[in-house]
Amino acid sequence: MPDAVAHPFVPCPAGRPWPLLLALLLPLLACGASPGPPTEAQVKAAFILNFLKFVEWPAGTTPTNSPLTVLIPSHLPLGDELEDLLDGHTASDRRIQVRRGVEPLHRLPPCHVLLLVGAPARAQTETPSAFADRPVLTIGDAPGFAEAGGIIGFTGVQQKLRFEVNLDAAQRALLRLRSQLLNLA
Repeated sequence: MPDAVAHPFVPCPAGRPWPLLLALLLPLLACGASPGPPTEAQVKAAFILNFLKFVEWPAGTTPTNSPLTVLIPSHLPLGDELEDLLDGHTASDRRIQVRRGVEPLHRLPPCHVLLLVGAPARAQTETPSAFADRPVLTIGDAPGFAEAGGIIGFTGVQQKLRFEVNLDAAQRALLRLRSQLLNLA
């Protein structure tokens, strides 16, 4: 059974979620996101931007000055909004380049990150095994995503966004997750 570690989004240790929320959403606020409460895609995009800051891909897989390629399958409901929110940002001094994929998933072009957020649950639990031997960070939000071999799975507990990390899947993908990611909350 994979090691799944849940990290709460709120409340933060001091009991005040606002500093953490502001830190996560600051990149989106700086780019002119609309006022009012953040959308689901804005919150998840902020998390994803922060995830990318704490992941190291194996040496030699891509040049260090090349962009981090995030692949979003073309059929995802949040895909357009996530693409708008992530494309062009930077993480660990690398520009993020978002590509929209064409199904079937086994024909998707090479990427650093595969976002399955919003995909049907069955696709999310079946897809990670196809990428298990590649250095691809898989991120989804279906129940059981991390247990099925996904690396980072969003979960909602009592209307609070949380995430699980499957350390075994990350090791199989040769990805190094920094301790800051595991201690984010």
